[in-house]
Amino acid sequence: MVRKYENFTISVQHLPDEGSYEITAECLGLEPVSSTIPDDLPTLDEREIELVGLWLERGRIDPEFAKDFGTRLFQTVFTDEILVLFRRVSAGIAPDGLRITLEYPLPPALVDLPWELLYDADGEGFLARSADTPVVRHLPVREIPHRPPDKGPLRVLVVAASPKDRPLVSVVQESAEIARMLKPRSFDLRDTIGVVYRHLRSERSPRGLVQRLRQRTLVDIDILSGATKQKLQHELLAAKNAGTGYHVVHFIGHGSAEAGVGKLLLLDEDGNSDPITAKAFGEMMDEPTLNLVMFNACETAVPQPFMYSVAEATLDQGVPAVLGMQAPVPDRLAVDFARDFYGAWANGEPIESALAYARQLVVSGTPGTAADWVIPVLYMSPTEGLALELEQPSKPPPLLVRALTPA
Repeated sequence: MVRKYENFTISVQHLPDEGSYEITAECLGLEPVSSTIPDDLPTLDEREIELVGLWLERGRIDPEFAKDFGTRLFQTVFTDEILVLFRRVSAGIAPDGLRITLEYPLPPALVDLPWELLYDADGEGFLARSADTPVVRHLPVREIPHRPPDKGPLRVLVVAASPKDRPLVSVVQESAEIARMLKPRSFDLRDTIGVVYRHLRSERSPRGLVQRLRQRTLVDIDILSGATKQKLQHELLAAKNAGTGYHVVHFIGHGSAEAGVGKLLLLDEDGNSDPITAKAFGEMMDEPTLNLVMFNACETAVPQPFMYSVAEATLDQGVPAVLGMQAPVPDRLAVDFARDFYGAWANGEPIESALAYARQLVVSGTPGTAADWVIPVLYMSPTEGLALELEQPSKPPPLLVRALTPA
């Protein structure tokens, strides 16, 4: 049965004349509760906020520092009546879990905070790593009807662009590895053993293992290398006309932000940078089948304005969800995360719990100081979540999967 999350919605208003922030929380139709905190954020040190950013840029973070900072970030938001409400609804009133929903726009001083580090020392630990308390960022954009994928495999288009006049991005290797990991025909014994090993390191459930093996047969992936504006537009239009529109567009390349305007760098005819604004890219995503756009855009000069800009522009076209990265992405994360996230989502997990599941597996498969799990950020426009109901393809799953599956 698919989880049915309840929203625990948090909104923040800056009251400059009073030198404070008013934080309001709502859940389950109960009376909203509010608390006020000083706008100098006494529980968070400015130097430590900068240090967290440096940790994330380097892809490493001391686990104890992360817990300490995350605890104080949690205490900044979950104060007084808000904490009481959170404990109350967490104690069984919302049996399938709470979606911790941050309402955007946030006040400028709070936008750059790594909210995925929220740490509940008396409960779930890192909220974003728990399927019971996934963290999402909600953008209230205009509502445009978008349908979920039809029965069948999740169709992913990987759009890869590494301009010659920019630092090299391993788009060919990364996209090929993602395809190898996700295409059903690549499911060989070595891959199966790898899946079993990674799963048992983080979970002991045989049922979960079977689901994890099955999900590899539920994703269909195409690659558009050397992506220009014309190639991308043609690929999307051709798929639409063939009745096989994509459900996900996964961008690998460069992004930038100038004066708060996000841009993606596609290629011109000579292989050099051809910037496209977030708004123009978002307009290309105006396809009724699209449910998610993922941005793995490295070398972003100002990560948060870039991500907010492209997320807002894409969601405004009716795409329900945008998954971006709040720091440069290590190659190991790009491949492992895509495999785990897409597989879990295609297998029926709501997108929020699929993300939490992928975070858990990334933690189990990387060094203890790796910050990989913190980097992904989920923006959504709907507040009811996004789950898929995909049928198993006609091609039979591998023998090992059939052997492990109860009759």
